[in-house]
Amino acid sequence: MTQLNAIRKAANERIYAYNQLVRRQQSHSIEFATECALEVLAELADELGALGMYQQITNRIHQLEQHRVLAPITAMGVGV
Repeated sequence: MTQLNAIRKAANERIYAYNQLVRRQQSHSIEFATECALEVLAELADELGALGMYQQITNRIHQLEQHRVLAPITAMGVGV
């Protein structure tokens, strides 16, 4: 569970930083880095068998294209 909490925390920190720039309409500068970071975190969640968290993170990756504020990853995503 500690590993999943760390993944969720890292994903939410990245999402928070991205959201700050979306609100200022400057998100294009970190969109690729955010996508890459979330992809790695999604893979880790998948390897740990946390399907709910994996799905939440991959949904956020797909939502990046819309350049809108992303919802955080919730504890519900921890489905072990």
